[in-house]
Amino acid sequence: MGRQAVPGRLLPQRRPGGQRMSGLDPARVAVMVEAPVTGAGADAARLLRERGLSTLLLTHDPDGMPQYLRRQLAQQDVSVIQTSTLDVEAMRASVLQHLDGSPRAVLGMYEYYAAQAAELAREFGCPGPAPEAVAICRDKARQRDQLAGTELTVHYRRCHTADQAQSAAAELGTPVIVKPTNLTGSVLVRRCDTPHEAKEATEAILRQGEYLGIPVQNEVLVEEFIEGAEYSVELMHGRAVAVTSKTLAPGTVIEIAHTVPAGLATELQDYLSRVAEEACSVIGLRWGPAHVELRVQESGRAAVIEINARVAGDRIPELVRLATGVDLVDEHIGAALGEAARQGEPEAPVATIRFRQGPGGRLNRVSKLESARAIAGVREVHLRIAEGQEHRLNGSNQDRVAWAIATGDVEAAARTAATQALDTVELDWARMQGATP
Repeated sequence: MGRQAVPGRLLPQRRPGGQRMSGLDPARVAVMVEAPVTGAGADAARLLRERGLSTLLLTHDPDGMPQYLRRQLAQQDVSVIQTSTLDVEAMRASVLQHLDGSPRAVLGMYEYYAAQAAELAREFGCPGPAPEAVAICRDKARQRDQLAGTELTVHYRRCHTADQAQSAAAELGTPVIVKPTNLTGSVLVRRCDTPHEAKEATEAILRQGEYLGIPVQNEVLVEEFIEGAEYSVELMHGRAVAVTSKTLAPGTVIEIAHTVPAGLATELQDYLSRVAEEACSVIGLRWGPAHVELRVQESGRAAVIEINARVAGDRIPELVRLATGVDLVDEHIGAALGEAARQGEPEAPVATIRFRQGPGGRLNRVSKLESARAIAGVREVHLRIAEGQEHRLNGSNQDRVAWAIATGDVEAAARTAATQALDTVELDWARMQGATP
């Protein structure tokens, strides 16, 4: 079983086998399967506490959580149990080792463990999404197969060898996108302009083995590249709540900014909402949150890039809350508890988040952080790593080291404030051997 934690402790402490956590009434406990690192997990723990519930976090590696996340969870008196979060039966046994009965709710907010969380919710008789639908969302190849025959998808090939990927790229016509089927955050996703590049990208995926403890499936997707603006639709119970515009770093698939609302004409926004709703319906995802990424071609046709059976990452739920008054995390919690959602009010017409990519190296010193937070319109400035920590680049969203959220009456004002905040923060780096400058 490993280590378990008492409520509110940053790091787990050992307990005798079978000893229950005192003072925790199962009817007032929500189980969370892993905590995403961009804030939704900590937000959920805070919102659960406001509703009078305790959070029991299941994680495979409590020591591996970022320092800021451990601090945020401790502030909400989260109890932490170390267990295998890829094994539903192990999680069930771990929960029942410490609770005298089934928990009130089970929440799956972390992409890599969403399918296991859905199965655990079913095991305990808790409300949740259909595990079969979530499993399809967790496998991008199965997603494509499910959407095949509709107008929602792109041309693609499933490949198990680098030679197959090279042939697929030649058949589809370059450029193509090569991606692993079960990773997220743009990890190992590459745009390939020649069949040979597709072969090399596939070789990199197939030799990866695992990522963050997740076994990388021995399969890749080779997809036609869709040129056009990128958006995401945030949904709850199969209905669109908001549309988010996205900005990618030039020449990459790394997202460096999001804005809510997307600033689209009503007709286009309604069209994107309908496409996302139809995609979720085809998959069978009708309960709880969903995050659907789309690209709009010059012809006006929207193609589904992927469907995620969870609230969005990258603090997008906070942007939605600020700009619309709808708290997607709280709505997810309310659904899991069988309680009504709590409607809020918009705090500003526009909310945006901007990310700062870092060099490879060790972060020696941070300065002017509070000055950045004091800029008018800025709501949040956050560093993903702390002084003394090492940062290694891997060509994915993990390369980003900081973010700033800002609001404004118009998108330009919010963007300017967030950009100014990131520019204000000073980060002093020391080169590491093998780090990319």
